[in-house]
Amino acid sequence: MDVSALGMALKRVKLKKNKEVNDRSAPMMKAGLEKKDLDQYYKDVQDTYVESWEPLLTAKGLTFRTAYVPMQKKEAEAMVKAYEAHEKLSEEEKKGKHYAKFYAMLLKDPVFSKMQETLQKQIDECLNLFKCDKVFVKGSSRSAKDAVIDLQNMTADFESRCQNVKKQKGEGGKCDLNSGVVSLLGAGKDAMSGTSAQYFLQLFVRSERIYQDMRLALQMKDFKSGWAIREWIDVDIGMEFRGFVYRRKFCALCQYDYLVKVIERRIEYRLVR
Repeated sequence: MDVSALGMALKRVKLKKNKEVNDRSAPMMKAGLEKKDLDQYYKDVQDTYVESWEPLLTAKGLTFRTAYVPMQKKEAEAMVKAYEAHEKLSEEEKKGKHYAKFYAMLLKDPVFSKMQETLQKQIDECLNLFKCDKVFVKGSSRSAKDAVIDLQNMTADFESRCQNVKKQKGEGGKCDLNSGVVSLLGAGKDAMSGTSAQYFLQLFVRSERIYQDMRLALQMKDFKSGWAIREWIDVDIGMEFRGFVYRRKFCALCQYDYLVKVIERRIEYRLVR
């Protein structure tokens, strides 16, 4: 099973439609709100930044060790320009040597090259401080998980996982759709770790999520954004959950990746008020 074949299979999966959909996960880019409403919206967005909630959880020993690289406004502008330039490339130019040439062009911008230098220095310090082999780097708001599908190492890892599934099933074994999606999610997760600022910035330049978040940050009266470098802990996708809180009350907990069935696990948890 290859990535393209899996993509076609996933498109055939039909979920029950909800008549009323209110997706609040993406940033609000369109005009139309009054200034006071926009100011409140921007404040609410900044409240979700990792810089806002991570220290509270770290104080209770409930999350991964994290360090920060604050971003200047001109660096966010450079990221926006880089993504827009990347989107003008042909599919062929987004691969291999062609992409390396494009990224080398980005590094000619002193702002972009300095950003990579600063990020690399902080990554090296975190690798030494956290005593870990790899780190995970994300923006203040979201990660670049939408961009890993373009990576050759992610594709190779996916194919390797599918081969392991076949071997485990014995002679004639196949990697079914569910196993294929589990393999894809696992490979995508691991592709989010690394040791190089260049690796992460190449992800960010490809990411629409990062692009949207940078544009949103640039619209705010008080610019605030940056990179969060987190200790890399390998968490099985079956142990990733999404919690729902309404009016400060924990209401529900579900499997994060809803498209797959994972081996049943017993978990222990406690609610932190």
